[in-house]
Amino acid sequence: MSLIAVSDLHLAPGETELQSCFVRFLEFIKPEAESVIINGDLFNFWFGYRDVVPYCYVPTLSKLLDLADSGVTFKYLHGNHDFNLGPFFERVLPAMVFTHSLQMDYLGTKVHVEHGDLLDPEDIGYRFLRKVVRSRPIAWLFHALPPHIGLHVANGSAHISRNYVISKKSNFYYHCFEAAYRTMKSGADLVVYGHGHRTIFSEMLVDNRQKLLVMLPGFRHKQLYFLRLAPDRSGLFMFDMSSGKERPLHLFDIATLGKELEA
Repeated sequence: MSLIAVSDLHLAPGETELQSCFVRFLEFIKPEAESVIINGDLFNFWFGYRDVVPYCYVPTLSKLLDLADSGVTFKYLHGNHDFNLGPFFERVLPAMVFTHSLQMDYLGTKVHVEHGDLLDPEDIGYRFLRKVVRSRPIAWLFHALPPHIGLHVANGSAHISRNYVISKKSNFYYHCFEAAYRTMKSGADLVVYGHGHRTIFSEMLVDNRQKLLVMLPGFRHKQLYFLRLAPDRSGLFMFDMSSGKERPLHLFDIATLGKELEA
C-alpha cells in the first residue's frame, strides 16, 4: 500500500482531455493507494455550493467516491483556486481538509505538505487579494449568485491568476528552498510543495541529516506528475496519459530520510 500526492491539475470546464487523464490515473492507483493527498488546485476554480456541484466535474467526483468506497482515504489542502471546498469534499467524500499545511508521520518519516502560495513574502499584492477573495462577503456573494454565473466569472479570473503564477519573475523558488530549510530545521524530513508549476526534486543536508524537497508541477504535456511514498518504491513519478503507464523520474529510499549520516 502507498500514499499518493498530486497537486495543481487545474481541472476546468471544457478541458475533457485533462479530466479523462486524471480519472484514468485514479483508476491506475486504486489497487495500491492507501491514502491520497490533493495538495491544492485540483480545480481551476471550485466553490463549495451547499446543494449543487458542477456537472462538468462528475467524472472526477464519481471516481473519487469510487476510491473512497474501496477504502482509500483523502486529505485535501486548500489551494489558491479551490479553498472553499464545501459539503462534497468535507462531508460526502469525505476528505480531511487542511487550510494551510499538513504534518504527518508516514513510515517513520516526518512529512510536511503545503500548497505553497504563501511562500513568497515579497508578493504583497497576492497576499492582500487572498484575504479579499476568502472573506465572508465574497463567499456570501457566490452563494447568492446563480452557480453558472459565479463559475463563469471565477474561471475567467482563475486563468489570469494561473498565468501570473507561471510567468512571474520574483524570487519565488528561492523562497521555496528557504522555507523548506526552516521547516526541515524544525524536524520535517520530507517537504512537499505545489503551486509553482515546476518540478523540484532536491536532496538537502540539514543538521547532518538527509532531507528532501519535492515540488509537484501538476499536469504537463499530457503527463501527470505525482509523488508516491511506499516501503519499496518511493519517488517522483510521471503518469503518461497516452500509454496509461507510469515512469519513475526520481527514486529514493524513504527509510533513509531524516537519518543522521555517519561521520
